[in-house]
This record gives sequence, C-alpha cells and structure tokens, in this order.
Amino acid sequence: MKIAIAQINPIIGDFDYNYERIKFFADKAKERSCDLVVFSELVITGYPPRDLLEKKNFIDANTDCLNKLVKTIKGIGVICGFVDGSSEGEGNPLANAAVLFEDGDILHKVKKRLLPTYDIFDERRYFEPGTECKSFAYKGHQIGVTICEDVWNDKDIFNKRIYPFDPLEMMINDGANLLIILESRLDNVVYRLGFADSRAQARQLVCHGHFNRNGRRADIPSMLVEPGDVIAVRERSKEKAYFSDRARELERKAVPDWMSLDALSMSGRILNLPLREEIDLPLNEQMIVEYYNR
Repeated sequence: MKIAIAQINPIIGDFDYNYERIKFFADKAKERSCDLVVFSELVITGYPPRDLLEKKNFIDANTDCLNKLVKTIKGIGVICGFVDGSSEGEGNPLANAAVLFEDGDILHKVKKRLLPTYDIFDERRYFEPGTECKSFAYKGHQIGVTICEDVWNDKDIFNKRIYPFDPLEMMINDGANLLIILESRLDNVVYRLGFADSRAQARQLVCHGHFNRNGRRADIPSMLVEPGDVIAVRERSKEKAYFSDRARELERKAVPDWMSLDALSMSGRILNLPLREEIDLPLNEQMIVEYYNR
C-alpha cells in the first residue's frame, strides 16, 4: 500500500479553506498513485478549536465539511480528523475523532482515547475519550489508527505514565499487521512455497531473477504479494539443475492454508493474506513498533 502524508496547516474555523486544501492534496496524492492519504488531528476544524466547540453552528459546519469531502473525493482512501458526537451516553457530548472514507463511504471511525490536560492542552474539558482500541481491515492489511496522544504512553519511554493503558499496545495485540506484512514479502512467499530452504536463500533466488509474479519478472525480495497473485519459477530457470532437483521435492511439500502450490508447473497462488495465527515468524511485533515510536 502506498500512503501519502499531508500536512496542510489548516485554519481554525475556516471550513471552506480547509475543505479546499484537503481536496487539493487528496487529488494530488491520487495523481501520484497513492492508495491512502492521511491528514492531521482535527484537520477539518483546525487545532485547537477550544471554546468554538461549544457553538452548535461550528460543530454543524464541521460535519457538513466532512460530508462534502466524503461526497467529492473519489479514487483514494482518506483519513482525516474531525469533531464527532460521543457515543458513550455520559460525559461530554463530543469526541476528538478520525475517519477513514473512500468513494463516498465511511469505512471506519476512531475516537481519541488519551486526552491531554497538561501544559496548553485542555481536551478533557471538551471531549469524551473513546473506549475502543481495535485494528480494522483495509486493502488487505490490518490498520490501527491513533490520534496524537494515543501513542505517547509507552512504558519503555516514559518513566511515569500518566494514563492507565496504552492504545498502541492494545491495537498491536488486536491486529499485528507488521507480521502480516513480513509474511507477505515475495522472498518469504518463495520460501513458504518450497522453492528455497531458508528465507535468506529465497532472497538470493529472487534477486537473481528466477521468479515471475503474474507473468512478469519479479526480482525485488521486499515486494508485497496480494490475494490472487501467482508466483512461478521462470521457464528459463526451470532448466537449471537446482530447480530440476527442487521440482521432485515439491510433490511432497505442504504449504500454508493461505496459498496453494502447483508442483507440476512450479507455481503458487496467493489465496488470501495470512491470519495472525498462521504466522510463525519468531518476532515480538509489539516491541518492534514501540521501538520505532521512540
């Protein structure tokens, strides 16, 4: 997935300006063949809106702007921040939220879970915190969306955490997309299909151009496969002694449920992306993601 990050410097309360900037950069990201464009926290209202949040016409204008964006931006997924209503039934009636939409449909919403009340921040005065920390499926990946403070409660970074839980940790445990991405690399697929005895060997075979992806040469080990892709040994490579010997071994090869193997043609098909329980890579994905959020 190709993702664009758009920092547009919105103006607080200028919904027409913010709409035009969001639309412009979404279209620009689409022109560059991006699958998804991500905007900042409360990009529709501008940040921080403070007491403007107490005005109904301000909240309505925020909602109208979002609806207009959903209606007019096509051909690319968009994540942007806005003010939503709280669904908790108690406390503040508003939530600091983000939404994912694409081609006229709202696909997912998240509400900021950790609301800062220190220094210049006073978000708890205006917003009710969200309660869910879940990942969701999008274009074959499990995505977790956090809003600013949600990633600033890491137990290994802060000597004293000011919140009782870590939304990032909870979403990682719920989705573990990092391992799915690692498992979906071309070199790993070559290894899983039985064309190599190790991932290191598979990487070398891919680099030397022995495989096709959907009929075209593929020599980038980190290339990510997708459901429906066919990975096959190239016809010229089949003549080499290595692959001649390998062909006999493939008849006894068992592959994971998320792929199929045709030993006779020395090809495999990706049926779907792997589930977390189908991945046996010896990695702690939570520690990796926490490290890169330092």
